[in-house]
Amino acid sequence: MTKRASTTTTPEIAALRASIDTFRGRFKALRGAKAFDAYLAAPSDRADEETLTEPLLAAILERVLGFPVDAYFPQLGRGGLKPDFTPIDQIAHPFVLDAKASDQNLAHHEPQIRSYIDQRALDYGVLFNLREMRVYRRGQRGHDPSLSFQLLPLWQVARGEAIPAAEVDRFAEFCRIFAFRQMDTAQRIAHIRSQRSWEERLARGEDVRVDIDFLTERLRQLSRVLIEDAAAQQDGLLQHLSLNVDRHDQLVRELQVLTLDIAPGTKIDDLPSAVSEWLATSDGLVHRVWRQYLLRVAYLALTRILLFRAWEDVGFVDDYLYDGGFNVAYDRLRQNTQAVLEEAFAHGGKRYRWLFGADNNYDWYRPREEALVDVLYTLGQFPLGRLDADVLGGLYQSYVDEIDRDRLGQFFTPRAVVRFMLDRVGFSGPEGVFNLVGDRRDPKRVYDFATGSGGFLVEAARRIVDEGGVNADDAAGLREALSAVVTGLVGSEISPFPYYLTEINLLLQVSRVLGRLNVLGERSPNFTLGVLHMDSLAARTPFDESLEGLSGDHRTDQAELQHDERFGLVPLDGEKRATYRGLREGGFDLVIGNPPYVAEANNKPLFDRLRNLHAWKGTYRGKTDYLYYFLLLAAEKLKPGGRLCVITPAGWMNAGKADFLRERLAKDLRLDELFLFGSYRLFAPDTPERRKRVPTPTVESAILIATRTAAGPRHRLRVVALEDEAGAGRSLTGEADAKTPDRDSLLSEMTRRARGRPGRKGGIVATDVRQAQLEAPHPWRVKHSGDDLAPRVVDVLQKWLDEGVSEVERLDVAWRVFQGIQTGADAYSERIRKRLSRDDQSRLEAAGARIRDPILELPPGSEAESPWREHPEVLVRSPESTGLLYGACDPGDYASLVVIRGEQAPMSVERHLERWRPLLETRAEIVRNPERRRWWEALWPRDERLMTSPKVIALYRTDRGR
Repeated sequence: MTKRASTTTTPEIAALRASIDTFRGRFKALRGAKAFDAYLAAPSDRADEETLTEPLLAAILERVLGFPVDAYFPQLGRGGLKPDFTPIDQIAHPFVLDAKASDQNLAHHEPQIRSYIDQRALDYGVLFNLREMRVYRRGQRGHDPSLSFQLLPLWQVARGEAIPAAEVDRFAEFCRIFAFRQMDTAQRIAHIRSQRSWEERLARGEDVRVDIDFLTERLRQLSRVLIEDAAAQQDGLLQHLSLNVDRHDQLVRELQVLTLDIAPGTKIDDLPSAVSEWLATSDGLVHRVWRQYLLRVAYLALTRILLFRAWEDVGFVDDYLYDGGFNVAYDRLRQNTQAVLEEAFAHGGKRYRWLFGADNNYDWYRPREEALVDVLYTLGQFPLGRLDADVLGGLYQSYVDEIDRDRLGQFFTPRAVVRFMLDRVGFSGPEGVFNLVGDRRDPKRVYDFATGSGGFLVEAARRIVDEGGVNADDAAGLREALSAVVTGLVGSEISPFPYYLTEINLLLQVSRVLGRLNVLGERSPNFTLGVLHMDSLAARTPFDESLEGLSGDHRTDQAELQHDERFGLVPLDGEKRATYRGLREGGFDLVIGNPPYVAEANNKPLFDRLRNLHAWKGTYRGKTDYLYYFLLLAAEKLKPGGRLCVITPAGWMNAGKADFLRERLAKDLRLDELFLFGSYRLFAPDTPERRKRVPTPTVESAILIATRTAAGPRHRLRVVALEDEAGAGRSLTGEADAKTPDRDSLLSEMTRRARGRPGRKGGIVATDVRQAQLEAPHPWRVKHSGDDLAPRVVDVLQKWLDEGVSEVERLDVAWRVFQGIQTGADAYSERIRKRLSRDDQSRLEAAGARIRDPILELPPGSEAESPWREHPEVLVRSPESTGLLYGACDPGDYASLVVIRGEQAPMSVERHLERWRPLLETRAEIVRNPERRRWWEALWPRDERLMTSPKVIALYRTDRGR
């Protein structure tokens, strides 16, 4: 007879058992096992890392070690490039954890976990494969037996099936060391005062690196802390403004422009005229705009501190915010952290005054002690002197997430796409990043016409520093690299906040060169970056011969930038004016960027400004997209032989109003390569969680590469188009069930296809199109080869139309072309929720409304449910576009739209819609219908005779090419 063990266990062992037993359903689904022990004993026939070991390790982190869900950073599915779980506070928790499949031998992964330990200067790394937890100490070989343990015996102990033994002791010690702990403000200050400087550690050759994704996530969290801290200091803002009337008025104007960003069509006269009134409003649009402004305030404070810390790490400034420098300044300034920050910013202002001065609407704010210590403590975890990527792009992405990005056309270009674009134009290696003249490295002139957070310029700067062939001990070469960044890279941005981010982002790259020069004993020169806060379209310079007798200061086609209160634009000063004059002259080796995708309908201030710019008179067309003019400007700024590389929606290649753009580009440029991405979400975030939260463009993305030179009559444009995501996914991964291809792998494959032969393979088609055949009045046929059926049909129809064949006519000759029914409230979306007041949001939630619930557009089958079953007359069946794309309507692919005609809705229908009343009463596109009489009415009514008579249903090419 076997002796039964005692069932007395520790809370940690009980929590471990509960965590394991939570996954009983997966044990059965994966291996047909009823319990944990049976699962481990069953043969393995599939990988279980993502489906079981990763989520179980997360459960152990939370239930056993006590980590709150926001206290660790998951980086799952990265192919071994990064650890699966990183504690947010790497000082209190100097370790990372990584999960492997249950059939994996953890000893084989020791080099990988040690690379994570060394790269982050951590004490421990933990490997987990469902069977055991192995702990590896820094600087040792093999795992530490005193901290490593098997899971099965502990699970059996918790069930009373085993006798507690040494395994329990090892598990208890593991929990003691790796349990969640939180340091208070005093402990954090003590840590900051006692730490060695990163400058010293980097100089000793420590192989530490910055995890950009982890740092970006920490910056997001810190920004939320600073927002709340700034909100608590708003009385101080009012005192600051009471002493400066001009600053008060400038802030009100910024809030007005921000309101139009969030809610176009808002009447400015209806908004508060005093900052105190904005502060006093606790709900609705005014409150939301104020919170967005506070986000700008928090971001600028945070990024200034980030920049100064990076300068400390490379030795460009005296230490104030970390290690011994903080310790000395903290005691000298009577242990006042805010005084330390003020002195640091004053010191930074001597190095680069544009970012540490007070000439903006954000400088009034200084973090209080608890928030400031949180920032300094957190940033101390990172060797910012090794920062070599666009870390602020993630912050900018979070910022524009809060506004209607699809309307503003502001989308953060992922780093992989930035790298791909610079690769395609050859901006890499010494010959690519410099103009080499003998032994001298001259700058290449690069222009980004809409910088956003500066991702393109940051990557260009990184390549100059890291790939330009400059030795770290070569002072002359370092000065050439600095000149290439400072004088060669030019960017412009109309919005003040992203302009500041671009300046800081680029300064972070320059920091590494400045630090090396300091180490070599070279005095760091004064400099001004070529980043301009301006409307890029104002840089166009047509010559007006009628004004030839006037000086440049008086001519509207050559004058300097003018003040514009709507966008916070002020006249440029000093060296910035010299950069602007160089921009007006053009002559760039490379123009690259991601122009704003903005329709005229909801952006009146921008288009009013465009119409009033002298240089665009005669070019501007009504009902166009803002990006058309950026593409024209980009082509004009190139020198002969210069390269153009832009990422845009593909619509301008077939939009009816873009014929003038197509004509100019095909005439002035040799079109070299065009990459089309179909329905693939090229801008989607890297992680699955952020992909769920962050909207991405709903139009097809295209990348165009061209050269300013004549295109011969036989020149062919290479087109690489993604036709089938699933096919490409299967081709790239080899997995039968692959659906969406990985972005990096897709871009790599499209690069290969651009160099290879034309043809279709793996969901991607590569074709060559003669540029001479791209006619401006007609959509560019770039998605098909000449042998495909679609272009052959188009050719025949066009030939018949040109010849006047009577059997063929344009649809708009004898047919009435109109758009089908629009409800104006298809479903309850996050975008709609944000625009409602808090009271309306609460009313909807109380009524049971949930995001993605249908409102006036019902899914198939709804017509069989009440109240629609009893009142079929209020539903109109609308075929979906998936069928229309193939010239046919799939009877099973439809939506039922609610269309109520007459004075009264059926009682049961009105009761059903009642919960949506707060939304339908306030939905802007519905409210502006002048014929609307009842709260449940939607958009303008359609002609019932037209809707019920026979019709041809076809795709319709809008002015934006959709």
